[in-house]
Amino acid sequence: MRILVIDDDPISCRVLSSVFQEYGPCDVAGNGKDGLAAFIVAHNEHQPYPLVCVDIRMPVMDGHETVRRIRDHEEAIGVCGLERAKVLMISAISEKSKDVFCKLYDCDGYVVKPLLREELASKMALIGFKPLPTSPK
Repeated sequence: MRILVIDDDPISCRVLSSVFQEYGPCDVAGNGKDGLAAFIVAHNEHQPYPLVCVDIRMPVMDGHETVRRIRDHEEAIGVCGLERAKVLMISAISEKSKDVFCKLYDCDGYVVKPLLREELASKMALIGFKPLPTSPK
């Protein structure tokens, strides 16, 4: 499974990449515009990202706009339902009503910074992703 992390904070990108290496290869984009471009290229190459993690506050294009454009792109190419990418919003903004926020912004989960490995693993399980099996030593 390929994962796309869209975040302008290098430390968050390192933490996410470290956690996600247990799930598959992870690509990183430093802003929403570059992330959207990577998402579209992946679809054009028939290797879409099943999971996209998007920071809310970023320069160039914020997370809300990025997710909206990701969903617009999926709709335009006929990707719907369970075929759509799962989207986790990542933010230092604590959101009290995360479920309402997720519906409003069409994402599958919300994780508050600072990022904790256990919380990310739990959120991954909730949206249906399991770590890759480890090879016997």
